[in-house]
Amino acid sequence: MTKLILIGPLLDNDQTYEFDEKVIFVDGGINFKNNIKVKDFDSIGDQDSTTSSLNTVLDKNKDRSDLYHAFALAKLDDRPRELDLYGFIGGRLDHQLFNIGEAYQVLKQLEKIQRINFYLKEKKYLSVLQIGENKIFHEGQFSLSSIDECSIELTGNIKYTGTRNLIPLSSQGLSNISYGEFKITSDQPIIFFYIT
Repeated sequence: MTKLILIGPLLDNDQTYEFDEKVIFVDGGINFKNNIKVKDFDSIGDQDSTTSSLNTVLDKNKDRSDLYHAFALAKLDDRPRELDLYGFIGGRLDHQLFNIGEAYQVLKQLEKIQRINFYLKEKKYLSVLQIGENKIFHEGQFSLSSIDECSIELTGNIKYTGTRNLIPLSSQGLSNISYGEFKITSDQPIIFFYIT
């Protein structure tokens, strides 16, 4: 699966990365360029969290986030089927929720992208999964949610299997346990939280 990497302003200064995939630095994410070895990159933002120059400079008075515009830039690329986001988790709660919401909307609009993964440091924190069947390999606790009401089916190596209608942003998908590979089938994008 072809990936595209997005680097945001909350990346840990102590972390270093090496990516073979193209990287998009989102606003203050460019401040970590020296921590990241890349072959190809782009940059976008309104420069409210960096003084470094960016390839695309956005108006500070825009009505959508820098990440929204970075997703629009990613949509222009025909290659990615998966996006990995570093430096977008760990700050203000409203920013985190809206970042997840923007990822959710991308999947509703663009079928080619199958998964958007948010990392905290080097650990996968959550994934937004495309409509349809998603195979997951995870050992440990997880939770599921959606922004829209949806029907889900859980099968495989997990404690709680079956079909249910998931109420948006409710505790209904809280705290399941997986023992390896399993499948989530849904008629709306699903937010998958890696708890352990």
